[in-house]
Amino acid sequence: MKRKSAAKSAKNGCGNDNEDSCFKVQYFAQDGANESENVDVGRLLARATFADDESRKRKQLMVRIRMKKLGRKHRPFFRICAMDARVPRDGRVLEELGTYDPMVPETDARVKLNSERIDYWISVGAQPSEKVGVLIKKYGSNGTHLEQQKAAQQRLVEAGYGPPVRPTASE
Repeated sequence: MKRKSAAKSAKNGCGNDNEDSCFKVQYFAQDGANESENVDVGRLLARATFADDESRKRKQLMVRIRMKKLGRKHRPFFRICAMDARVPRDGRVLEELGTYDPMVPETDARVKLNSERIDYWISVGAQPSEKVGVLIKKYGSNGTHLEQQKAAQQRLVEAGYGPPVRPTASE
């Protein structure tokens, strides 16, 4: 195994006209033998930049679980989605994980989550936004308000609140 140490070269022996860009690189082998050579820093930086470009191509996505706004003016509606952190709020989604409708009269019935998929995304490193984190804590797979949510949804069904029932072709 070789280790490198760099020291400023007193003599320009690297083949470059600029003395400031030359360094003497000394190799220390395990057997105690020392080897040294002059290296052009510009070439090293060019190689480092190329390696950095390659790693940038292989860069992994930072996934966020956040809300995507839909609806219209004064009538908001949100989808809870897994998204790349770099895309805009209403941009491309990786997967839709639930909904949040703040206009529903029952507070505990406003959220519908696919808990299984949310648990999957969190297990692979997705970070929920602040508001979505609160909703997951309340209504996720181990939520604190699951019983209240079921009761609120039942009250809404009994009150007739929900999507309109469309007549089928047989009627």
